[in-house]
Amino acid sequence: MSGVAEQDMQGLALGDAIDLVSEAIVSGNCSFDAATKFQPYEFITSQIAGILDPPVITPPSQDGVTFPFSVFVTNPDPQEDEIIIYTDDGSIPDWGNGTQFLGGEVLLFGPDTSTINAVVTLDPLHVSPVTTGLYNAAPTPPPPIPPPTLSPPSGHVPLLVYIINNAEAGEIVYTTDGTNPTWTHGTHVTTPFFSFTLAAPKHTVKAIAATDATHLSAITTGNYT
Repeated sequence: MSGVAEQDMQGLALGDAIDLVSEAIVSGNCSFDAATKFQPYEFITSQIAGILDPPVITPPSQDGVTFPFSVFVTNPDPQEDEIIIYTDDGSIPDWGNGTQFLGGEVLLFGPDTSTINAVVTLDPLHVSPVTTGLYNAAPTPPPPIPPPTLSPPSGHVPLLVYIINNAEAGEIVYTTDGTNPTWTHGTHVTTPFFSFTLAAPKHTVKAIAATDATHLSAITTGNYT
């Protein structure tokens, strides 16, 4: 494009770039090759397309977020009449789809995954590349496991003691020497309840419900003298 190719198109505002190319065409200082001579508008827009920088999303894609979660969408080089269009449903933003604003905070509500897509645009034919932010919710912790029940909760030996599992799943782990039961320490019982007899001397029974080594209930304690 003689007369225009020597100009620093990236340094011009979008409107000035259009005016410059249009003036060159009208004055005859702009020549087209066979591929572009019948597509002047597409040729012009291809020359100035790089002027629109994509928006910046802060923070970028992130795992383990807790909703509601805030992200900021900004235009890194705002020019007159430029706007941001964004979507929060994973669709591609354009002039017919998305929320238009000048830049700022977007509040995401999840619940599991949210995708922000955003562009900078001047008009429907001048749109920057899409910037994407993908936000995955932190894993939901399992509900707490209810502790087992000792019946009676205390008493005098010799005594028949019942341990009842109040959880819908898992096992009971118990000790009778006062030490704290864990997944790897104590006697495992897989039935919903069971009984055993305590004889002299005194005993401190401790019991938990557990599904594995990392999911344990609080300890239930019974003193039997």
